[in-house]
Amino acid sequence: LRAVVGDAGWRPTVAWQIDPFGHAASTPTLIAHLGYTHIVVNRVPRGVRREAVRRREREFVWTRGGTRSGGKVVAHLLRRHYNVPSALDFTGERADVDWTAAAGALEAEAVASFEGLARGAGRAMMLVGDDFRFKDAERTFAAWETLLSRVGSGNWDGDRDWDGNRDGGGRRAGPRGGKRSAFRFAWSTPAEYFAASASNRFDKPLPTRSGSFLPYADNWPVSENAWVGSFVHRRELKRAVIASSTAALDAGSLAALVPNANDVERIETSRAARASYLGLHHDAITGTCPKSVADDFTAWARKGEALARDATARSAARALRCDVGAEHSWTEEHGWTGSDGGAARLREPGDAVAVHNPTGWFLPYAEVRLLVGRRVKVVDARTGRAVPTQERRTDGVRFLNGLLRSRSSRSRSSHGADGEDDERIDGLSETVVALTDLPPLGIVRLAAVAAGDDTKADDDGRYAKA
Repeated sequence: LRAVVGDAGWRPTVAWQIDPFGHAASTPTLIAHLGYTHIVVNRVPRGVRREAVRRREREFVWTRGGTRSGGKVVAHLLRRHYNVPSALDFTGERADVDWTAAAGALEAEAVASFEGLARGAGRAMMLVGDDFRFKDAERTFAAWETLLSRVGSGNWDGDRDWDGNRDGGGRRAGPRGGKRSAFRFAWSTPAEYFAASASNRFDKPLPTRSGSFLPYADNWPVSENAWVGSFVHRRELKRAVIASSTAALDAGSLAALVPNANDVERIETSRAARASYLGLHHDAITGTCPKSVADDFTAWARKGEALARDATARSAARALRCDVGAEHSWTEEHGWTGSDGGAARLREPGDAVAVHNPTGWFLPYAEVRLLVGRRVKVVDARTGRAVPTQERRTDGVRFLNGLLRSRSSRSRSSHGADGEDDERIDGLSETVVALTDLPPLGIVRLAAVAAGDDTKADDDGRYAKA
């Protein structure tokens, strides 16, 4: 940005936060610390907006308040939500535009844009467009230019620009042939608007507001859709979103490390990512959505996690040069099959699993949950030495799941009537394995050796049965 606009004005001064669900009390301090002097906000409690309009305090100085007030910024609260009326919703210049209705809607928007501003305010902010309305920006702006030319008088000698210079740059609105409106329209950036509105205040001080804009509620009922600024609402949905997005990240980063992936594996990894990352939409993150939508987000998150696990197992199988195994797979009819949460198994000497560090940094310590046979011990194939294990899982510790078990134990599997593989589970204990020094985006192999075997295991793949 600095290279484009030069050294003089490269740093933005206006923060644009029209879609966060409420605002924390520390926001003005943080924004000021980053070098911003102004902020535009939108999603605040309905009662707060109504009161701001009634008191003509939609523009104010915002501080944190309290003993640790910190910085402050000048804030502008939108009159209503950022979308425009349907008559002004141009996705491109269309033949079916009702220009008369559009002119009337523009006039009404101009009137509304001054509501809640201080008396005597000479300028107001109007937004153009909505979400996903600028895919064909040239045609969208062409439609606006057509509207402005129809309702205005074009360039005329009486117009002044934002700085008061006579250059004919503004457009005075009003239906062609009708009474000329008192409003003029000009394209502007937020920074230009704030500079112009400051010069128009004649040193009148702005009101001051401190504190947060929480709780925020978007939909009805409020009890189901209140956002309080923390991850406490719709806990199950958020757990599912965290699990699915983490699994998709693991699958994608591991797939990138494994050479010679075929088209099927790339497609499956992409499917997992699309299903998992759907939950990163702000409605799912905040939980401010109807129950039916939350249930749909949860279903997609669980499907995405299952697909990601399957993609991860395929990549691990390629990395270990052995078979994936058929215990866990995703089907449209039955979903994710398997009841142990995808834990890898080290049943007998020669079995091996791969542990993937999905982060881009060095992990000095991590714990992995495995199902381990009673008569084997777990060794780090990098050193051949036994790794610390504990049969009791502890809470509050980050786990990196093992990814694969070898073919040997699968060949003896026999599922019971209830779908559970009793023979496969028998003789295994849930074990937490402690690992150290996991390389960034790397793979560490763990191997099972006989409990009394003190021979070191070399990292040459001989523990991954092929």
